[in-house]
Amino acid sequence: MTDEQSFQAALRADPTDATTRLVYADWLDDRDRRLDAALQRVLAAPGDDARRLEYAAVVEAKDLARAEFIRVQVELAKSGPCPATIYRPQFDAPDYGGKMYVVPPPMKEKKPCGWCPVCKLKISERDNPYSKMEALSKTVLADANRITFRRGFVEVLTCTAADWMRHGAELRERMPLSRVTLTTFPEVHTQSSLMIPRTYRFWLDGRMKFVEKTEREIALNRSPDEPLRGAIEALLPLEFPGIEFDLSELRAGEVVFDSQGNAVGVSMGDGTTVSHGTFFGDGTPVTWDHP
Repeated sequence: MTDEQSFQAALRADPTDATTRLVYADWLDDRDRRLDAALQRVLAAPGDDARRLEYAAVVEAKDLARAEFIRVQVELAKSGPCPATIYRPQFDAPDYGGKMYVVPPPMKEKKPCGWCPVCKLKISERDNPYSKMEALSKTVLADANRITFRRGFVEVLTCTAADWMRHGAELRERMPLSRVTLTTFPEVHTQSSLMIPRTYRFWLDGRMKFVEKTEREIALNRSPDEPLRGAIEALLPLEFPGIEFDLSELRAGEVVFDSQGNAVGVSMGDGTTVSHGTFFGDGTPVTWDHP
């Protein structure tokens, strides 16, 4: 294993290890790979705008639009709104029968002026090729639904669970992702114990880490997919530390019955039905006998 492979293996094991990233960045600098080194420093300190501006200075020679986009978004993040859009009430105090009443004027939506420094930055951001989110989604991930740039880098991504499980580790090495919204359920497997009270072990497909739930905890759930959501919410941070996952776009599952009225699985709302032996939820209606 080469030195670089050792660094990459260590970062795959713990992507939040800033010390290893900075040592790796110095190693890359020593080999005249300045752009790769600058990216590692951004990933090591996602909240440090100085690192992003350093990346912009390095990338400028190869991609001027990219450098300008980073600088503009960093500056906008520090700026307030256009002064013309700030509501400043003008109070009148008419005399009604000797009594004074303060009457604020009706609030009206104010349009940006178009010429202040903030508006000029927004215009520059809008006209930059990197602001075309829809086109850039395909360069980030083939099936990405939405991406959001913050301070010049992709930080928010919406995609299917299958795409994230397949490409998530690679994407984390290319951009300082902080939030991922999943539009489908990842495949989750379960294994029940033979002990009483019975427990169920959940793990993501192809992964080693797991969480456990008791039969009583599962029986108290209000919907058939609730144990699955709970398991996913616990498992994803274990596998991808440092990223916030949003499962709000996942549709609730519905129990599927066969012709004899036996529960055979859970419909995931996307045309697929998960049955016993493939994920938690198959176990919910099939083996847990809750009403």
